[in-house]
Amino acid sequence: MNDNRNTSNLHSCASSDVSLVSEQGYTPIQAQEAQCIRDMLSGCLDSAKEPNWGQFNGHGYIIKQLYDVYKESGPRNVWSTMGYLVKVNPALSDFVLNPPPVLLPSDQAERHIFTATEYMERPPVAYLDSEKTIQKNGMTMIFGMPGSGKSLWALRKLAEIADSYPVMLVLAEGNSGTPERIRAEVMARNGRSLSEQFYVYDQGVNLTNLQAVQDFISEMKSKRINPQVIAFDTLAACMPGADENGSRDVSLVVDNLKLVGRECGTSVVVVHHSKKDRSGYRGHSILHGHFDVILEIVQTKGNVSVKGFKSKDSALPELRAYRLQPYVTRQDPVTGADVTGAALIPAQRVDQVIARCSGSTLNARHLEVLKLLRQHKADGCRHQEILEATQIPRSSLKGVMESLTETKLITQPEARGKYLITDDGIQALENQVQ
Repeated sequence: MNDNRNTSNLHSCASSDVSLVSEQGYTPIQAQEAQCIRDMLSGCLDSAKEPNWGQFNGHGYIIKQLYDVYKESGPRNVWSTMGYLVKVNPALSDFVLNPPPVLLPSDQAERHIFTATEYMERPPVAYLDSEKTIQKNGMTMIFGMPGSGKSLWALRKLAEIADSYPVMLVLAEGNSGTPERIRAEVMARNGRSLSEQFYVYDQGVNLTNLQAVQDFISEMKSKRINPQVIAFDTLAACMPGADENGSRDVSLVVDNLKLVGRECGTSVVVVHHSKKDRSGYRGHSILHGHFDVILEIVQTKGNVSVKGFKSKDSALPELRAYRLQPYVTRQDPVTGADVTGAALIPAQRVDQVIARCSGSTLNARHLEVLKLLRQHKADGCRHQEILEATQIPRSSLKGVMESLTETKLITQPEARGKYLITDDGIQALENQVQ
């Protein structure tokens, strides 16, 4: 939509009260345009027969698009589709948030206000796994550096959930290696095959293209798979040509992910990449607010840790540690050479201890403190004694002690008292110095 076009046809059907719209982030003309579209669409849908699209002048293509969605998929999809148009005209956001009654199912048309007592009786948040990483009908992000094991962890989690519910893995990249990953996962499960409810969609879905997303949704419905989880691996490969640091493109992708979740009645999982400096995940900050659970995958020397980065409705998931295990999955039918794959298997307890420390191996300062406390295992050391005995600056020592305490590698039984090394701390230290 272009605000510079002739808008004489808008003024006749626009709301007269546009004095405050500039404070809402859109112009008076955009507000008039949104109201005009709202009024014309409402009248169009109330009509018993398909209207003459030419009468809507410059808005005909928008009205027809929404009319077609309404006739094909029902009222719910109309305001889902409007989410795409909001990127063009922000004033349409009010339409999406408060659609006219004709766009609502009859049992929802008059029901937007509830008492607090009624609202608190709604069902609690539910999860599809015991670790509370995949929220039912929610959104989860898994991110990590290349080779960290993020796709392997996603595959393992989907295999676990598929034992109870249908799942779908959308392969936007890494297709050639996935058969061996699946074979390796079967071997990691002691030969127990993956459920027939585990489905693979062997091409990406362009999450920046509304038509492509709607085609994907239609295909899911036509196949009657009804997946409870749809995982997109990876997010970047599902937004070709888009700017993952731009708010407009990322907002569009998020809207379409939510559209998939709503229309398929599914949880949505995306596999994403870390920043090069490992300070978090790539992309615009908008992502953070829209995901219910965010997990970081870190690999160090074959140790893979999964740690909670965000959990909107529960405590952060407890950190899990795995070992990257290679397998010979089969022999090449032509050359006879071994074909290999890899899977994640639960790590031994000592690896879990190491992984507690921010998802990676202990650094030099952690080790220096642990070595000192092991020398004084019986009596322990006070903060000042540690400061004097090590080369750690005062400004850094507090953080080192806090991280070791939080990860239960050391303990301080009394406030301002001595620090003592724990059994876990000794095990972690011994593993590091081997």
